[in-house]
Parts: sequence; structure tokens; C-alpha cells
Amino acid sequence: MGEIIPLVVGSPQKFENPWQIQMKTLEEKWAHVLKNELYTDTVLLVGPEPSSVSVPCHKVILILHSPVFESMLSLRWAGAGKSNSISTKDEIHLPEDDPGLIKLLISCFYNGKPTAVDEALDLLLLAKKIYMSTCCHQMYSVFTIFIK
Repeated sequence: MGEIIPLVVGSPQKFENPWQIQMKTLEEKWAHVLKNELYTDTVLLVGPEPSSVSVPCHKVILILHSPVFESMLSLRWAGAGKSNSISTKDEIHLPEDDPGLIKLLISCFYNGKPTAVDEALDLLLLAKKIYMSTCCHQMYSVFTIFIK
């Protein structure tokens, strides 16, 4: 065996207090990535044109939470034929949806819980539309707490 050479990534000052270490939970890290639009590779264009609102996000998050988004982002949807590959297409047009609700739903995707109780019913209906069972379950839990 040869000599082991240590990997040197950068100067110690560069990594003094990185956000990856400061934030302890995965939800905090994903919220930071979304808020600061780090490495986003997809834009949802929500609402009717020409006044549609851009909502930047990540394909992998959309795919993890919704089979509808997975279908929209697959090559099969784009017409290339491979259903398990992801296309390089980075825009999804949602002209019939409300930008505020889509932003809440995307936030729910990233932090794992609903953030606005007053719009819970609309969010539940939107989540049902895109087959997002996790959010539907969480919204149901919110309703159950407030009904009691």
C-alpha cells in the first residue's frame, strides 16, 4: 500500500462557522437552502401569465413529495421515453394555482410541517390535488386539534 495523503479542502478560515454545522436538524438545513435559493434547479411559474410568480425549488424535493411532480419532471412527460430518468427541464407552469398556496406547500415540503393554520383547508385541497399524502395527513392533524 502507498502513503495516505490527507484531503485538504480549503483554508480553515473558510470553514470556521458553516451553516451546515450551525443548524442541527435536517428541516433547518432544508429551510435555509430554500430561503437562500441555494442550488435550486427548478422554478414553478404559478398563476396566469403574464403575472405568474416564480417559486424556486429543488427537483428532488418535489419528486420526494409528489408523484404528480415526479411525472412532470420525468423524461417520459417531456416525451423522451425513459420514465425513471429526470429531465433537465427546469420550469413547471401552474397557471391555475394560487402563488401563496404553492409557496406554503413548498415550505411544507422542505420543513415537514404546515406553517399556516388559517389556510389549512386550501392547502389540504392543493396537497390532495398533487397526491401529497404526507401533507394531507399533517393538515388533518391540524384540523383535529382545532376542532376539539
